[in-house]
Amino acid sequence: MPGLPSRVAALVRAPAVPTQGGRSRLSPLASAFALVAVLVYGFGLSVWPELAKPGSPAGGTAAVVTSFSIAEDLSTATVGLTGAGGATFLGPSGSVEVDGLGVLRIPLDFSGATAPTTITLTSASDPADVLQVNYYPAQYYQSIGLKSAGVIDLYTTLPRANNTSRKEDTSPPVQAATTSQASPAAADSAGQAAWMFVHALFGTAAEDESLDEQIRQLYLQFDAQNDPEVGTVCDRSMSGIDMLSAVSVHTCYVTCTGYALITNAFLRSMETPSRYISLGGTYSYLPNGVLVESSESHDTADLWANGQWQWLDPTLRVLRATGAGGLTLTLDGLMSALTGQSSRSALTFTRLDPATGHWQTLSWDNEDAAFRQYISAYLSADKIMLAG
Repeated sequence: MPGLPSRVAALVRAPAVPTQGGRSRLSPLASAFALVAVLVYGFGLSVWPELAKPGSPAGGTAAVVTSFSIAEDLSTATVGLTGAGGATFLGPSGSVEVDGLGVLRIPLDFSGATAPTTITLTSASDPADVLQVNYYPAQYYQSIGLKSAGVIDLYTTLPRANNTSRKEDTSPPVQAATTSQASPAAADSAGQAAWMFVHALFGTAAEDESLDEQIRQLYLQFDAQNDPEVGTVCDRSMSGIDMLSAVSVHTCYVTCTGYALITNAFLRSMETPSRYISLGGTYSYLPNGVLVESSESHDTADLWANGQWQWLDPTLRVLRATGAGGLTLTLDGLMSALTGQSSRSALTFTRLDPATGHWQTLSWDNEDAAFRQYISAYLSADKIMLAG
């Protein structure tokens, strides 16, 4: 989300597993009392090697990014491109040209970095097109309570090669919603009571308020309560209710992983089927343990409404997206629509307007540039998605 770190570490996927700074989890009843004190109006599967990162700052040439790698000594980034032969990019070290094989070699200076560092290149032909190589060293993760040897990723406004194997499961939910983030068997009356208490603090019982309104109130609480200045990211092993409570008393803060986990548990507490989704590109590890990601990873969510899965994104405060003809889109449908100029222009997004605190629906062309940039990067066509 603009102005906030993009996400929190999960790394539940082998091989290497950097862990988060531990936080003691609160009981559901303790969470309820904490929520009262500050008047605060499940199944989680984070699989990508993603770690909390400060937000990054999209464009439109014929070039398509096909690969990304980093030299072992952190001296050079190599970006594979198609449709960009002879193109020139401008960076801090001067101009860099794509060679005849479609390879762009970007000089880096990351070896001594102890804070997040970015190398930015802009297209000489279209300054709106950007390539950013971002480095988040081990010292940065230590400062927010996470353990990692470091992460390097590529952020770009250029389109990426489409991952044709990416298909979203659109079949109906196979089991009833539950208040649990883990499994129906893990649901308990105390947790359910705590969630019902949260709904009551929104002003009405959950069943007496529209789903759209309940989600709006949750997003408003995110804006009011989540504070990155706390300095410690919430442990993703916490339940959704405990994480929301910890955020409300400023014990820790959340990025996209926490937003998605809380929203998933929140929806299930209202018996609305939902699922938590991790998105990520290809990745590898350098010999020194630094993780190299081909694109920004992101955690988001789906809910089941009107007989279909509907994408929503609590990090970007999105309620829904629609395509041509006003069709409500699944996440895969949105990612596909973003790859074409005409289909992209047909998109509309309903999301929280921070100025008014109410839903606002705008077309792609009328959305602000920062939102379009984040959507383009987080939902790029190269992603694989895993849902739970």
